[in-house]
Amino acid sequence: LYQLIISSWHSYRIKPWKIYGPKGTKKFISKIMNAWKDERTQRIKYESRSSTIAFKLLVKEFNNSGSIKIKDTKIQYFEVDHKPVKHAFGFNFFNNKKKLTISGDTRPCENLMKYAQKTDLLLHEVYIDEEMKNITFSKMRTKQTLHNVKDYHTPSYLVGKVAKISKCKKLVLTHFVPTNFNENNLKKIVRNDFGKNPIIGKDLLTIKI
Repeated sequence: LYQLIISSWHSYRIKPWKIYGPKGTKKFISKIMNAWKDERTQRIKYESRSSTIAFKLLVKEFNNSGSIKIKDTKIQYFEVDHKPVKHAFGFNFFNNKKKLTISGDTRPCENLMKYAQKTDLLLHEVYIDEEMKNITFSKMRTKQTLHNVKDYHTPSYLVGKVAKISKCKKLVLTHFVPTNFNENNLKKIVRNDFGKNPIIGKDLLTIKI
């Protein structure tokens, strides 16, 4: 986030940033900006640019559910279940009679399935249980560690069910644990419940809705 902010200043941004997030976002932003304060102060002084307004940050913390409007896009936010993490959210984006849903980090969650109903595209995280069963235990990855990681994410054998109940038109998978996996096996597992192949999310992927 800080790199985005300072790069916008390098690119001559001359308007403040509006940042939306759950409770704790103001504290988070403040700590990021303070961590880079000395470097930023020196850079501003030395580079002598005409404006520093790109460093003005308007932070708005939202409640448990609600919506905001940015130009022609409505963004709806709602709580998901990522306990013990507090303030975990999913999002709906509405534009031109289309709906895009992002799960965020969550275990299978009724609230997500409620808000994702009949979405045109559901972008959902996945914990690939079949691949993780082959992970060898170590001091860094104990049996308890793997259990806890799986516990607050959505395993591959359930994400297709979530998509089916949500009645989404397209399912895109992301947040892969582990990052290296057999794509065909994952598609097959999810297809058994969803009824069609999921899309494997990748950097720079473009999807028409």
